[in-house]
Amino acid sequence: MTLSWTPVMLRLPATGLITLCLLLSCRLIEADGPALASAATQFSPNTPVISPSNAPLPGMLSPASGASAATPSAMALPAETSSTGTSISGSNGPLLEGSAHKFYTFTVDLRETYDDNVNTSGSNKQASEETTLSPSILVDFPIENTEISAGYTFGLTYYSNTAGTGQNLQYTNSFDAQVRHDFSERLSLNASDSLLDSTEPNIFGTTGTPYRNGQNISNAFSSGASMQWTPLVGSQTTYGNTLVRYLDNPSISAAEDSLENTLSETVSFTVVPTISVNLGGIFDEIAYDSNPRGYTSYTGFVGGTWQALPNVTTSLRAGGSYTQSKQLLPSGQATNTATTSPYVDLSGSWQIGQRSSLTGDYSHEVTPSDYFGSNGQISDRFSANFNYLITPQLTSHVQVTYTNGDITGGLIYSSGLSSYTEVTYGADAGLSYNFVKYFSLTFDISLSGVSSGLPDSSYTRDQVTFGLRGTY
Repeated sequence: MTLSWTPVMLRLPATGLITLCLLLSCRLIEADGPALASAATQFSPNTPVISPSNAPLPGMLSPASGASAATPSAMALPAETSSTGTSISGSNGPLLEGSAHKFYTFTVDLRETYDDNVNTSGSNKQASEETTLSPSILVDFPIENTEISAGYTFGLTYYSNTAGTGQNLQYTNSFDAQVRHDFSERLSLNASDSLLDSTEPNIFGTTGTPYRNGQNISNAFSSGASMQWTPLVGSQTTYGNTLVRYLDNPSISAAEDSLENTLSETVSFTVVPTISVNLGGIFDEIAYDSNPRGYTSYTGFVGGTWQALPNVTTSLRAGGSYTQSKQLLPSGQATNTATTSPYVDLSGSWQIGQRSSLTGDYSHEVTPSDYFGSNGQISDRFSANFNYLITPQLTSHVQVTYTNGDITGGLIYSSGLSSYTEVTYGADAGLSYNFVKYFSLTFDISLSGVSSGLPDSSYTRDQVTFGLRGTY
């Protein structure tokens, strides 16, 4: 299961009413201390990105992080970790923030957002104020050798500007679940699923459309098995798939509805207690329901992990990919062309004392493309996430993502376009202040955008959000 992120941009909200926000949360034993710390928003491939207007609640997996990672570099990791090797919930603990003192929690979140480009358009830029109400429930069942967690969030957003959709009210549904079972000290299995029903684009996710293309459902499933064969030799097997369906735009649905399957195997050898060497392979395939495009990619890699300090870990994988992509002939028949490309993934995590954490990841690999005239793209992607507990009541987070997609060679089949590049970026920063035991104030600023070689595909988007959150 993996995380991804979301863009938001800058400007003060004009007007807008934040009404009442109540948070009910039931626990077997009432937890002490401040409310849940704010979690960074990350999401999974092809899943729509979460903006401040529909951001997940604390403890919930965010859609950009998503429950699973469908790209090769992320899917070669255990299902319960992100592409940076950290817990799927970032620095804030288990997936759904469960503990022995908490069985279930009800939450209500009320946010007021100013969005300066609700259409995600360069030529038709329209601003809108947005009021979002998001009730949520989280449950956690810790059993001996087993942990089961699940959560559901419903979001209802009112747009002062209908943004060309003709609908002032729009909704989101988000469901996340995870189960992990340790059969012994040597063998453990886990599985997770993340479903998102939303209208928002995907910037902080690893793949998927960066544009607002209507209501869509994306489901990311991930599973893994970890086996320690000897004290020095272990293996990790992972499988994941990502399903995308667009609901209210037939032309987008015909071009983008897809299913991606990823399978990986990694064998690790411990050299010294702090250094291990690994080698492995990744199978990655994506096919589109109606559009004759997609690819099948085979990747082999070698690498290693180094725990430089008890709180600092780095990992490097390098190798190559052989990709067979579909080529649409003038007759309309699809055939295959083959390309080769290098594969690199470099990640690191740093627990900076007891108050903060920093994770980062860089990858160079073949990933899906949202452009209907291409089979995929060569992506250079950088992401980073920083969390800091300023005081017991005040928490902060910063996220950045930058992806350079190169669509060329055997990955493009459009007769009118030989190649192009597309850069997507996002930066998000936020604060959460727990002013009383069960209520907190939130503030978030996000910047995002696309710089594309395709006509009329570039835009910038700024959002600023104020919110009131409570948990009992």
